[in-house]
Amino acid sequence: PLADLAKAKALARDVWTFLTKELQLQLGEKAGFAETFGAFLGMMRSCNPLHVRRAALEDLPVRCPLVRRFPEVLTGKLSWYKDCAVAVQEVIDVGGPMVNEAKIWRLLVWIWLGNGGHLHQAWNILKGMPCTQMFKEGDERHPLEVIRFVVHAVGACGGALMSVIGSDGLDKKSRLSKKRLLYLVEWHAAVPALTAAFHDGAEAFHGELLQVRGLRGELTRKEVLILLASSKFASIRRVGEPLLPFGQGAKNGAFAFLGVKQKVGAAASAHYHSKLTAKLPLMEATIARLFPSLPPADLKVSLGDVEPCLCAATVYAGLVRRLRKALGKGSASLVLTDEDAVWEAVESLGAPAGFYAYGRAGAVDSTRSAAPVKRVPYTRLRLEAVPSPAFLRKVAATRQWPLKAAAAAPAKRKRAAAAAALAKLKRAAVAAAPAKRQRNA
Repeated sequence: PLADLAKAKALARDVWTFLTKELQLQLGEKAGFAETFGAFLGMMRSCNPLHVRRAALEDLPVRCPLVRRFPEVLTGKLSWYKDCAVAVQEVIDVGGPMVNEAKIWRLLVWIWLGNGGHLHQAWNILKGMPCTQMFKEGDERHPLEVIRFVVHAVGACGGALMSVIGSDGLDKKSRLSKKRLLYLVEWHAAVPALTAAFHDGAEAFHGELLQVRGLRGELTRKEVLILLASSKFASIRRVGEPLLPFGQGAKNGAFAFLGVKQKVGAAASAHYHSKLTAKLPLMEATIARLFPSLPPADLKVSLGDVEPCLCAATVYAGLVRRLRKALGKGSASLVLTDEDAVWEAVESLGAPAGFYAYGRAGAVDSTRSAAPVKRVPYTRLRLEAVPSPAFLRKVAATRQWPLKAAAAAPAKRKRAAAAAALAKLKRAAVAAAPAKRQRNA
């Protein structure tokens, strides 16, 4: 936790000075916490290349090069986060506002993969398979098939877990540890209770999450609830929004950028909800004043918007420091006058954990590293029966779970059959040769 007041003030100062000096926003010398953070949100909304607001973009004195470089995370809005957008489109809002066991199960697979996995590769492979598409109570084969796929994929990527699992949370790095490997099996068993609790409301659902290992932690609860809060359906948002926890990154950001003291324990969520809700009107007023050309919907701020952007603000402050160091003295004037030099400096920064870089033209940077997660047919993952506990302990210890042998392709089978038939004919000819010579003699 960030407890050093001097460090917190330094982070806030870095962001304020970058907004006012390099980006030329008219915040004023006496701008408070909420005004500065509101300006930060509005700036990201105005110049994000993945969500173009042309009038607002043209009104900006300077377009932020850091937002151009990392537009998936520096968004200013919860619904614009790439992980949220994909999860809502492919899980949360699929089939309308109805929430059944299959939808809860797909949500849990998404979370276990670390927001769909690195670059959503694992999710894109698994989402169409029976082990993810459907839910059958008491059938442990489906969660084990998902685990089997990830174990295999990590091995195929040279043991690089985070080339398969996504997100930057510390809990993701222990997904395949001995103690946590089978958490997904426990999550699968909890699906009926979680689904029933969802329909009983926010408090019931939150209480049920607290009963499940691997879901009861503040970070994972936040990941589940913030996706529900992102839904376009009010009936789903009503379960996600009221008890949304604030992760440690957001707590650090709240301390540095909004002056809210750190709070832990059962009363923490209520503390942050109360303190931050009171600051929302001033954030919205600041956005409306500095970015009047934004659409009306983009002038609104919710707690769901604030939580991830508090995490992002801390990383943004670090990027500002590194950019200034790369540019040297006169960074403010360079940002205004020398786009080539600024972009060269931005490209030299490297991507923080969980951030994906985009090129100058607004396309995904082809140089960003990502070991490809290879597709495998479901027939090679499918389990006929649940393996023994001893076998699963061995998997946990070795991180190895071989797939079934690949079936030969039809053309390959035909060639093999033809070769076998030809070999049979040759053997028959060889066997008949002595008898033929004897007859001729």
